[in-house]
Amino acid sequence: LSAQPLYTQNITLQPGWTLVSLPLTPDNAAISAMFPSFATDLAQVSRRTATGTWEHHVGQAKFDQFTTLEAGVPYEVYALRTVTVTLSGSVPAASSKSLSAGWHLLPVLLEAPGTPAQAFAGLALGQVLGYDTTRRSLTSVTTVSPGQSCWVQVTTASTWTPPLSGSLTTQFVYDGDGGRDV
Repeated sequence: LSAQPLYTQNITLQPGWTLVSLPLTPDNAAISAMFPSFATDLAQVSRRTATGTWEHHVGQAKFDQFTTLEAGVPYEVYALRTVTVTLSGSVPAASSKSLSAGWHLLPVLLEAPGTPAQAFAGLALGQVLGYDTTRRSLTSVTTVSPGQSCWVQVTTASTWTPPLSGSLTTQFVYDGDGGRDV
């Protein structure tokens, strides 16, 4: 048996709308597990479908269109207050995505902060916009971070393979007796 290494990542949501993505495949993908205080922390989580329509989770089963979050999927989240979520999970499997020319909401799947060119390597990039919670508007970004999502203008049809896919290195530390420290 070989187990996937587990990693942790913190994502901080500011009050208002935030564009986010999960840089890890979570141990428990249920929104109720990631946000146990959903009603006091968040008002809504939204995602765009492959057909360009939107689905929403508002914390009420009668109206929720999804109940889990997926790694590598961009989401728009409306936070009622500052919330920090600690994710635990494994690195998502590699998968390429063919994108037509135009605007796409894409996840930032980097190990550490970087440039849009690093996050979206392989794409014919036009503008890259992130949501500024202070200004309450989309603004051009020069740095992107794990857990973010951005609106990316692709100037010509391109294929994108997120850079994080399986690229993390696992390191173990052993004590003086040869036992692995956890």
